[in-house]
Amino acid sequence: MTAEADLLEGYDEELGGNEAQKRDCKGITTAVLVVVIILAMIFAALVLFTPLFASAHIGSKRLNISDLRSLRYPYAEFAFSENNVVMQSWEGVEMVENGVSRLIFGRENGAEISPSADLKYFALMDHAVNPGMNPQNETFHLKIVNNNERITHDIGLRKEESVIQAFKWNGKRNDFVFVESNKIYYKSAPEDEGSIRVSHGGENTVDGLFDWVYEEEIFGKKDALWWSPKGDRLAYASYDNHLTKNVTLRSYHRLHSYTIDTNLHYPKTFAKVLPSYTLSIWDKKTEQARQMDVQLKDSLSYHYLLAVKWVDINGTDRLVSVWTNRYQNEVALTICDWESAICHLEFEYKYAPRRWVAHDDFNTITSYEDTLYFLLPHDIRGNAYQQIATLRLSTGNPRTPQFLQLGAFDVTSIDGINKETKTLYYHAAAPRPQQRSLFSFNLAGDSSRMAKSNVNCLTCTITNCTWAQAQIDEEMKKAIVSCKGPVAPHTTIVNLTRNLDTEETECELEILKIGRSNPYLLTEAGP
Repeated sequence: MTAEADLLEGYDEELGGNEAQKRDCKGITTAVLVVVIILAMIFAALVLFTPLFASAHIGSKRLNISDLRSLRYPYAEFAFSENNVVMQSWEGVEMVENGVSRLIFGRENGAEISPSADLKYFALMDHAVNPGMNPQNETFHLKIVNNNERITHDIGLRKEESVIQAFKWNGKRNDFVFVESNKIYYKSAPEDEGSIRVSHGGENTVDGLFDWVYEEEIFGKKDALWWSPKGDRLAYASYDNHLTKNVTLRSYHRLHSYTIDTNLHYPKTFAKVLPSYTLSIWDKKTEQARQMDVQLKDSLSYHYLLAVKWVDINGTDRLVSVWTNRYQNEVALTICDWESAICHLEFEYKYAPRRWVAHDDFNTITSYEDTLYFLLPHDIRGNAYQQIATLRLSTGNPRTPQFLQLGAFDVTSIDGINKETKTLYYHAAAPRPQQRSLFSFNLAGDSSRMAKSNVNCLTCTITNCTWAQAQIDEEMKKAIVSCKGPVAPHTTIVNLTRNLDTEETECELEILKIGRSNPYLLTEAGP
């Protein structure tokens, strides 16, 4: 036998033997064993880290395909209407009465809905075409529907052909303002034929709107419109950015052969020219607008408009505006008066090194009598926390803020003050830093006592609600609490008028029929 035959014979024995099959079986067995071990580790982790508690009042109905197809949170907004709850869903506006939800106005073609104060009218905002996807060119077609008579009114200077840039209901009546072609117009009712022009800025002036930087980085909204609490005056901001540098946005559209280039005013870091903002107040009775003279110490330097808020000071509606320097480490608070058209400087504050101001610090500013309440950093036990500072306006200059004795935690927002009970409501990252809860503070309490005697957590006793987001009605008597964790989102109505000295909590919960398995709307009495 030749060497080639010996080699071939050996090759045949190797292929025909069981060694290769044994090695394959051993490899498969090892792979299966590894998979089983990994699955066992995952199962053990689920058993160890899954919370052992569960909410007894939340049903265990499984989600089906119809619940998951939209992949969206079903309810976007909540509000009070007398003793009922009004909420916006993807179907439209719903009213919850006696534990039952019913649709009072349906959504059409995905348009945004904005109801009037008395729910008589509903504004439909259908977004217009924006091929270049320029955020500053976002507009919509505006229609207002009389829900009682089912009559539709086209809003705008050119009726159905108009494209609207912003819209704002009066919170007290059925009148409103809208922005078209960078100017503000007023209508006393949707049925009125004519419109009253509110702003009279120049060709390069944009009234009632924010530019891209302010919209994205500071205010988080496009409209620069603020109705007074009584609804008789309107504050608005204006800017001129025709000298601001542009950046080019390039987009592609399937119906266009070429790219779409749009210019966006966007000043970058160290840009020498920034858009300058002004504040104006329009009086509905006289139909006159006055530009405010904002009196800042360093008026020649550039300032960002940080916050605008109407407050009630000793029974009079006053406009508070907060400005910050370009480094955002100094703030100036002014109070604007319509009669004199002056924003008087009331308070200045310079932050410590490596600390900066945020819009949220003054966005929820509120007042009681002659005192303002807002957020400032406060050093407690070697750490800095965002706490509620008080500034009394009748003490003369210089004014030094005082801090409420709350505790070693960050306050995230101030929700308002019940003037009858002298109770202040606020959200805070407490009892633990990873939680959000609604608290109350007794302003009439003895300031010399410990903080725990004046502070009460209103949502800590709600089951499975360690992350709470509350909306309080105007009378400060009820709160809609949206619980975002740790279980499936659910909503609770809390009565704030209960005696806060009692430790017992009524937990009579009623699941309202809302046509969804997630989230749930519940009712619960506060502590």
